[in-house]
Amino acid sequence: MQPAKSIKGQQPQIATLSPRQAEIAELVAQGLSDKEIGNKLRMTEGTVGWHLKRIFRKWQVHSRAGLAVRFLQEKPPQPMPAIYPPPRT
Repeated sequence: MQPAKSIKGQQPQIATLSPRQAEIAELVAQGLSDKEIGNKLRMTEGTVGWHLKRIFRKWQVHSRAGLAVRFLQEKPPQPMPAIYPPPRT
């Protein structure tokens, strides 16, 4: 079985991240700060920063914004959540 391919025919970069790095990248894309990510994942801000440095190096990005854009481009689309209760007509 071959790895998934992106639209450009290259292996998606998200596949190059460890599961923890992918989790951190997703939380950065959601707009969370290092402190918020640390609290959510039960790690220090320094550990979050350490992971981010390695993600930046792997993906050759230089900012959280660049990381978020790249992550959202690579991440498979998610289905829209159902709305409860249904809207009234």
